[in-house]
Formats: sequence, structure tokens, C-alpha cells
Amino acid sequence: MNLSLIPNLLSSLRIILIPVIIIVGSFNHPYSGYLASSLFLLASVTDFFDGYLARKFEATSTIGGLLDLLADKLLITCLLIWLLTIYEPSLILIPVLIIISREIFLSSLREFLSLQDIKKLKVNWLGKLKTFIQMISVILLLAAISQDLYLKEVGIISLWIASFFSVLSMIFYLREVLND
Repeated sequence: MNLSLIPNLLSSLRIILIPVIIIVGSFNHPYSGYLASSLFLLASVTDFFDGYLARKFEATSTIGGLLDLLADKLLITCLLIWLLTIYEPSLILIPVLIIISREIFLSSLREFLSLQDIKKLKVNWLGKLKTFIQMISVILLLAAISQDLYLKEVGIISLWIASFFSVLSMIFYLREVLND
């Protein structure tokens, strides 16, 4: 097997895992939430490794970058939307809308900048922090499907924190664009 294909396979695996996580999390079993949470953790870890391996094998490509970005956005938006069907929407609707709106806005901004031959937006530490907290939130909320009230409360709080960092990181990206 050509090792340079591994990063794209990992990105593809993230996309494939989306319906699997939702199906597993939908089972009426005491441990379905924990299993769905573990699968999401696996999908999240592939996000780190696909980029690392692409750089290590010098296998970065435009299609690989697009696939990675698409997998990231699909994974988080699909699961956040699905979690709205699990939990009381009044508890998580606002942070979900903030996070998804930010993802759409920044993806559109990146596309606009690339069409204008303007520099790419570089990922900043706030964006990485937002992603980390967001992933932790989803892991906790998926695990809480198994009727763990404590995980649910911590997951909801961390989702609100992630939405705060979503807005904050978006402001920093906009400042970067406007200052150039």
C-alpha cells in the first residue's frame, strides 16, 4: 500500500464514521452513548494523524486538504445537529448555531480569499483551543446518552465555552484579514 494514501484514508474514515456514530448512539442500550463517544474520539484522533502523516510522507495535496477540511466540518456539524434531537434544544441550540455559523462563515471566507489570491488564513491557537473544547463537549454529550447526568451537564457547559471560543477565534481571523 502506498503510505501517502493513509492521510486521505483517515479523512475518509472520519466521514464514514459519522453515520456509524449516530446509529450506535441511537441504540436503546445502556452503553450505546459510551460506544458512540469512543467512536467519535477515534474519529477526532484521525484528524491529528492525517495531517501529521501527510506532512511526514510529504503527501500534502489540494484534494487531501479539501478532504480533511470537509471531514472536519461534516463530523462536527452532523453530530451537533443530531445532538439537538437528543437533548432539550433550549440547552444547546444557541451554542450549536454559533459553532456551525462560524464554521460556514470561515469556510466561505477562506474560499473567497483563495479566489482573490489573497493569503490563506492560518490556524491560530484560539481555533485549536476551540476545536479541542468542542471535541471534548461532543465526547461528553455522546457519553451522556448513556444516562449520565453529570457528563450531560459538563458537556453542555463545555459546549457553551466552545461557542465562546468560536466567536473569539472568528474575531481574531477577521482582524487578521482586515489588517492585511
